[in-house]
Amino acid sequence: MKLNNKGFAITAVLYGLLILFVVLIGSYLTLLGTKKSRLDIITSDVEKDYEFNKEITTPAQPTYPYKAKYTGKYIFQNNCVMYLYKGESYEEDEMHCTGKLEKILYHGDSNE
Repeated sequence: MKLNNKGFAITAVLYGLLILFVVLIGSYLTLLGTKKSRLDIITSDVEKDYEFNKEITTPAQPTYPYKAKYTGKYIFQNNCVMYLYKGESYEEDEMHCTGKLEKILYHGDSNE
């Protein structure tokens, strides 16, 4: 029985490339997962620093131009979140979140 050395060499190269490809994809996915967890930690730290201690829950469809009443986190339908600044006017094309405004979280004193 005679072995085909060319086929063996090609198979070895192809398996080597496959293993290299799998390792590269795995490391890239690990890098993306690490980046996401780091961004989640930074986001939670910022939210703790600003401590949005007031909440307004009035589901309403915003009219445009929308003038923000508070500086804070505006939560729209489908868990879409935007940070808006008090007194700023926002046009419809600036608002990446569509749908009803569900909740406003902001930092405020007890007399507001």
